[in-house]
Amino acid sequence: MPGPRTIDAPRSRARARGVYYTPAAAALHMARWALAGGPARVLEPSVGDGAFLEALQAARAAREAPLRVHGVELSAPALGSAVRRGLLDQDDAIRSDFLAVAPFGVDAVLGNPPYVRLRHLPAGEARRALGAAARVLGRRMDPSGSLWMPFLLHATRFLQPGGRLAFVLPHELTYVRYARPLWRALGERFDELRLVRVRERIFP
Repeated sequence: MPGPRTIDAPRSRARARGVYYTPAAAALHMARWALAGGPARVLEPSVGDGAFLEALQAARAAREAPLRVHGVELSAPALGSAVRRGLLDQDDAIRSDFLAVAPFGVDAVLGNPPYVRLRHLPAGEARRALGAAARVLGRRMDPSGSLWMPFLLHATRFLQPGGRLAFVLPHELTYVRYARPLWRALGERFDELRLVRVRERIFP
């Protein structure tokens, strides 16, 4: 069983970086849905406290087929904790800004991206995020937007045909102007889109 979670920064610093850790029940629900497609390789692009890795471990207990999980995380302590707890193999642990990771084929991607406005990022990180979004959108993303959108768009580049993607996303996805090109891009890439609105306050 995984040990206690290790978070490498105080809650105030985590929030400044747009980090909001996912409750276990939500992570497990999403993991079960992602694995329902029968994937062999899964990507978690923002490991954080390991909630989705734990959920994948629990959800795959009923599977007979092997499952390989890749995890990306910028924080060395957080990534090291996931490896020590047996949630990730060392060979599949990638310490990097996810937006700098070159795409490789997986069958499912699931996670909770960072929520921080692009204008609050260092200039180099903001340019990287805008570039990642533009590669999928075919046009420049509105720089007033948030980092979760380039994360989601970049994640689509990893999916094999027939793959599944499950992300925790903010309600603003449904109404902000800068997300309109995102909806078009998702509609072009997926046969089915399912939006689950959670009205219960599950995040602190």
